[in-house]
Amino acid sequence: MTKEIILDTDIGTDVDDAFAVALAARSPELNVKAVTVVWGDVDLRARIARKLLNLAGREDIPVAKGLEKPLTPGVEARMNGFEGKDFLEESDVNLKIHEKSAVDLIIENIMESDDVIMVTIGPLTNFAAAIIKEPKIVKKISEYVLMGGAINPPIIKGKTISPRLETNLNSDPEATKIVLRSGIPTKMVVMDVTWRVLIGRNYLQRLRNAKTPLANALADMLEVWLSLIGEYSEEIFGYKYVTAMHDPLALSAIIDPRFLTFKEMHIELETIDGILRTIPKTNLKPNMKVAVDVDVQGFLDFLMKRLL
Repeated sequence: MTKEIILDTDIGTDVDDAFAVALAARSPELNVKAVTVVWGDVDLRARIARKLLNLAGREDIPVAKGLEKPLTPGVEARMNGFEGKDFLEESDVNLKIHEKSAVDLIIENIMESDDVIMVTIGPLTNFAAAIIKEPKIVKKISEYVLMGGAINPPIIKGKTISPRLETNLNSDPEATKIVLRSGIPTKMVVMDVTWRVLIGRNYLQRLRNAKTPLANALADMLEVWLSLIGEYSEEIFGYKYVTAMHDPLALSAIIDPRFLTFKEMHIELETIDGILRTIPKTNLKPNMKVAVDVDVQGFLDFLMKRLL
């Protein structure tokens, strides 16, 4: 039995979003009702998602543009400037994007289904806006899976990674509060575990060797991202020229439960030093499931098998 999902993404910046969209497209366990994009230049992000899905042979999955700006006053959405580099071409301005907005498409697909799973792998702006516009969707969603948050930030070479590097929830704190306080059954895949799932240039060569349009596109995107993150990645992950597969790992919680271990927790949202934090409260009834461990090699083998 396939699972119906809506995938909301800020594809185009960190390369893991592209890998997650490709994984969704290549997973027969999923019926992807829509891919919606959020944050900054959503026209550009939509074209990236549309082209990637086309290369995966999934022209049937609609792509819709969402909100450019966050709901939080005083917060601006930013683009890095390299989005689409070595991937989009001039002719891609003609790629077909769904005529409805992401918010409306999210609402429509949820209201028409009795068993849809919402997945966010970027800021929660589109999803929060959909809840505001049609509160009934809260009771219709069977499960919500998000990549974001930090319970115990990773320690790399003796240095604790700053929770400030958690961007999905912090890019739009007001949207995060609306969604995570809605009562929807939630699985949160936090950076505590996603930070462990790393790929580098060795995986780049494996993608090149596959010689398929999708694998070549992912290799191009990965190469651009690794060249940008460069040696700085050693400060973040402990190794040079590597990046984390945050978003595909979150998606695996739906596709194959073997790779992630979840624990029921009560999570409160608290702002500490200007950072929206996900704080566990052991004396309160659990309100979501949080990823606490990962089978790193098992997941990476699975991911590459699907993409190749």
